[in-house]
Amino acid sequence: MENLPKTNKTKRLLLASFVLPAVILLGMTVQPVTTLMTGTPIALKTMPFDPKSLFYGDYIKLQYEVQQLPASLFDKAILKKHKAGAFNSSPTTVYIVLEKKDGNVFEATKVHETKPSEGIYLQGTIEGEPITDDRNQPPYFNVELNLDTISKYYVEEGTGKKFEQQSGQGQLLAHMKWKDGYVILTSVEAWGK
Repeated sequence: MENLPKTNKTKRLLLASFVLPAVILLGMTVQPVTTLMTGTPIALKTMPFDPKSLFYGDYIKLQYEVQQLPASLFDKAILKKHKAGAFNSSPTTVYIVLEKKDGNVFEATKVHETKPSEGIYLQGTIEGEPITDDRNQPPYFNVELNLDTISKYYVEEGTGKKFEQQSGQGQLLAHMKWKDGYVILTSVEAWGK
């Protein structure tokens, strides 16, 4: 290349400066598009969420039942670490194994510290101790899902109040596409408890 005239070098550099960003931008769309086209359809139930801070403009913020899981679903190794105080220092990555229960509605069946080699799962983190409350429920962990792609859903103008009320009562069903741990929210609908 050193023997090429300066104009050819300049042309190649200019061409590369336009092509490289375009390739990077197109590359960023591969996983979402592949998930939408070939992903497994799943649905998760939402849970009641504080309606006072729920609706921001034209989207609703969603929280899922799989984000509040009883300690009994967690592997013994995770619970053993919990007893040793490991969760007090830093968040721990966990994988929530999901199984189809009713139609395309999936529920958590187990929580592991290692990524499952098969099946449908969501990645999240837990921190701190299991929560116990005064409602005589077993201890549970709050799981922070590592998926911004399913935490909010944009709605048509004027329909927000209806969705806000249903979400506040835990009456929304979120439809998604899942592929290799990546999830995209495709729609939200009302469902009866």
